[in-house]
Amino acid sequence: MHHRLFIPLVLLILAATSRAEPVPEPVAPSGERSARIILPVLAYSPDTSLMLGGTFLRFFSLEEQDDLRPSVFSPVLIVTTRKQVLAFLGVELNWGQGRHRLEVAPSYILFPDRFYGIGRDAPESAEEEFTPRQLGFQATYDRRIRGPLRAGAGIRLVAHRFEEVEPGGQLTSGAIPGADRSTVVMPRVHVVWDSRDNTWGPTGGSYHQAGSGLARTGLFSDHRFSESFVDLRTYVPAGRGSVLAMQAAVTWTGGNPPYYMMPRLGGDRGLRGYLGGRYLDRTMALARIEWRSAELVGRLGIAAFAGIGDVAPEPSRLTLRNRLWSAGFGLRFTLSREEKVKIRADFGSGNGGGGFYLSLGEAF
Repeated sequence: MHHRLFIPLVLLILAATSRAEPVPEPVAPSGERSARIILPVLAYSPDTSLMLGGTFLRFFSLEEQDDLRPSVFSPVLIVTTRKQVLAFLGVELNWGQGRHRLEVAPSYILFPDRFYGIGRDAPESAEEEFTPRQLGFQATYDRRIRGPLRAGAGIRLVAHRFEEVEPGGQLTSGAIPGADRSTVVMPRVHVVWDSRDNTWGPTGGSYHQAGSGLARTGLFSDHRFSESFVDLRTYVPAGRGSVLAMQAAVTWTGGNPPYYMMPRLGGDRGLRGYLGGRYLDRTMALARIEWRSAELVGRLGIAAFAGIGDVAPEPSRLTLRNRLWSAGFGLRFTLSREEKVKIRADFGSGNGGGGFYLSLGEAF
């Protein structure tokens, strides 16, 4: 079974056919620079069969100064021969000399997943496959308060239901919250300290964020729960163009969150080496470190990483006794030197298996 557990959704991005190119034509009358990156996607997994699609990044400026943080348009579309779909439309707008930032991200998911249960003690033998249909929308606005300090608010909407589920499993037992048709509407607030020199490939500065959200049955949600998080990231130059990236993060939920809103330890953006749904609970904490080299041969660089983490019903029950660790190495191929956009190919190993991950942009 291990040969399937860590197969990523996207196994192969055709870097050889992709292109990252500055575009001389303006996207606004003031004639600011623009850049676009086009990536076709070809993939295969036992659950989905053949997957086809692509992603497109368009960087542009809403103001005359081209040294400010750019705005980004980043849609993703993947379809399979089994009529499964993953569609994501990311839009980030920056204006007012960097004072204002708006991020909008509608999404549609009809893709297979696996569920093992809730908690660190969920056995691997409890694995069951299911396919959710999920329509999501997230919008966040923040404003610069002073220097790198920003504050803002947003909202997250999720409409979730099952298309396929294994009969007789946990998800049909009625014991798992959210394992049915349900809706979540969650207003959020947050504060951010962002002094990074680049958002796609930072080589210095820090990114610290804390926030909280609240869902209530009287406010159009089917679940009553809260969510809070703290995410601390630091990037330190390590000589010869390399960088040491460090992160410590904790997310905790109170009340009765649906399983699909519980924090997850693994996956491409968590501890690489664990399937995203392998460990989830009401509280998750992790710490990780990653060394990233400069370009060594052409546009190619290397990376090495390690991390530890845990999930628990509440923060006071987090522990390291279960040794949920991860370590690995990877390659980085620079698509755009101007915007520091890279393709990331990583192999991560944990205590129980390992997996290969291919993605666009750094893990954190």
